[in-house]
Amino acid sequence: MVVMAPRDKFTERLESLGFNLVEWKLIRKSINPFAEISAIIELARLYRSCNCDIYHHFTIKACIYGTIAAKLTKRYRVVNSITGLGHLFVSNKKRTRALRGAISPLYKKVLSAKRAVNIFQNKDDADLMIRDGMTRGEQAKLIYGSGVDVNYFSAAAGREKLSEIKEGGEIVILFPSRVIKEKGIQEVVEAMHMLEEAEFCFKLRIAGDIDSGNRSSLSRDCLELLAKNDRIELMGHCDNMREVYADAHIVLLPSWREGLSRTLIEAAAMEKPIITSDVPGCRDVVEHGKNGLLIKMGCSHSISMAILLMARNGAWADGLGRNARTRVISEFEVSLVNKRTIDEYNELLDHDRFRSKG
Repeated sequence: MVVMAPRDKFTERLESLGFNLVEWKLIRKSINPFAEISAIIELARLYRSCNCDIYHHFTIKACIYGTIAAKLTKRYRVVNSITGLGHLFVSNKKRTRALRGAISPLYKKVLSAKRAVNIFQNKDDADLMIRDGMTRGEQAKLIYGSGVDVNYFSAAAGREKLSEIKEGGEIVILFPSRVIKEKGIQEVVEAMHMLEEAEFCFKLRIAGDIDSGNRSSLSRDCLELLAKNDRIELMGHCDNMREVYADAHIVLLPSWREGLSRTLIEAAAMEKPIITSDVPGCRDVVEHGKNGLLIKMGCSHSISMAILLMARNGAWADGLGRNARTRVISEFEVSLVNKRTIDEYNELLDHDRFRSKG
C-alpha cells in the first residue's frame, strides 16, 4: 500500500505506523488553474512510479484529479470515495453556482470513466450525481462511511446519562466538529444565547478547531470572542474523542450537509442522544424520534427546543441513544464497511481478468 497526501500534522503519525507515504503537493483551497494542473501532472508522475493495481481516492478534489492522473497512465482501475460533495454543492452564492455550472461537465467526464467505481456515503449524493448525469447508475455504489469500532466506542464508555442529572444540574452539550459555518456553528451559538435567556443550566463544549484550508472557517478572533463566554469551553482538536463523548450528555451537530458523519456514528455507538440536521449524511444516521432528533437546517430556535426537550425527558433521550447504538452495530460497524470496500476491489480486478480472458 502506498499513501499519497499533502504533508500535514498527521504525516509523522502515519509514517510511524509503517505506511509508505508519498507527499502530493496539493493546495486544498486553491483555484489557480496553473497550480491545479501542476498537481494533476505531479500525481500522474507519482502513479507511473508506483504502478499500483488500484487507485483509491478520498474527497471530491482528489477523486477528480486522481482519476484524471490515473487515466494518463493508460492502465488503471479507480475507486472514488466521494465523502461529501463539499462547498461547491452546499453553497448557493452566485460565484459558487457559476463555478458549479462550469465544473459539472468535468465531473461528468471524469466520474463516468470506464474503469471507475464511485462510492457514495449517502443515498442523496448518489441520486443527485446519477440524476445530473455525472456518473452512471452501475458505477455508483453506496457504502456507509469508513465504519467505526463498536468495541472501542462502546456503550460502557459513554458514562454520562441525561436521566441521571438532578433537576437544575448542568447539562453538557458537545459540538464535535471543525469550527466552520457549514457545520452550523453560528446557529449553535445563537441557540446557546436563547438557552441562557431561558436560564437553562448548560455547558457547551466545542471539540474542534478552525480550518484554515476552508473558506467558511471562523476566524481566530471569533473563536477568542466565544472563549469569553463562561458557558462555552473551547477544546480545540481532540485526539481522544471517546473520552470527549463520554463526558457529554447530548451530542449536537446541525451541519448543512455531510457525506456521512463519522462523528454522529461514533457518538451513536456510545449511546449518546443526538441532535442533528435533517440533511443528507445526517439523516442517514439518525431517524427522527427513533434514535435521535432531526431539526431544520439553519434554525437556531429548533436547536434550543430540541435540547430542552431532551433535557426535560432524560430517560426517553437515553433510550434514543440505546437505539442509536443498535443501528450502528447493524449498519456502520467497521468490519462490515471494510468488507464492502474490499468486495469492490475484487470486483474491479475480476472484471479485468474476465475481459483479458475474453
